Amino acid sequence: MEIDITQHTLLQRKALLAELLDPSPEHVLAVGHFDEDIPRIVNDAVLGLKLEGLVAKRDDSIYVPGSRSRDWVKVKRKGAVPAERFKR
Repeated sequence: MEIDITQHTLLQRKALLAELLDPSPEHVLAVGHFDEDIPRIVNDAVLGLKLEGLVAKRDDSIYVPGSRSRDWVKVKRKGAVPAERFKR
């Protein structure tokens, strides 16, 4: 049975996903919700782990398929590997 959850908020969608996931899958990194000190979190997560970047979303935003919205922002780490490197 297929259920459309696109009108649910980000926090509601994360709660539904958590019910479906194995508590400790090796191939999935479930990221919690942060309400404060975003600059420190970005620095620790992106720079500290040498990630390419991160996507931040408003917790009350709904999913809008096929389009970007003002409810999310992508932050890339300076010096990260350019996306072109991964093109086939």
